Amino acid sequence: MRRRHFITAFLVLADFLLLDLTFLLAYWLRFNLPFLPVKPVEPFDLYLRFSFLVASFGCIALYASHTYDFDRSFGLRQIFDITRALTLASLSLMIVVYSLRGYITHHDTQLYSRLVIVLFWILSNVVMMGWRWAFNRLLGRIRATGRAVNRVLLLGTDETSRRLYDTMLKRPVLGYRPIGCL
Repeated sequence: MRRRHFITAFLVLADFLLLDLTFLLAYWLRFNLPFLPVKPVEPFDLYLRFSFLVASFGCIALYASHTYDFDRSFGLRQIFDITRALTLASLSLMIVVYSLRGYITHHDTQLYSRLVIVLFWILSNVVMMGWRWAFNRLLGRIRATGRAVNRVLLLGTDETSRRLYDTMLKRPVLGYRPIGCL
């Protein structure tokens, strides 16, 4: 059980850092790509402070979408959960930013760029899906060596139980080590 908490804590910390860096990359792209509309460069320190809130919203949304449940493999369901979580986080950020306009900075008119938030949404989806795919591959390799697996005792001796037992033995990357059948 401690292993599970350690892996979850590692995953949350890595997600936080990746989301934070992705938001800062979105800021840089917004004000440095020549084909985007010209706008005066907004202060970096304002976006740096905001990036911690962005990463927090992202991690909370990822947690609420059950993406820290690593007992399932990376697939279409996890892609959908990540996209839903990051969409919810980005929309929530837009609502907070525009609801608190004038309270965040000294100037009533100064807002965070909507394009930065849209770029963040796009980049964070790509980065998080790549990161989670790589993490699941790494976890699968670790499980294939017999570590980070859950021991299970199957109840029943019918054909279904035997097939499940055989599948767990043949595919340790699933994260289960059967110890027997009752």
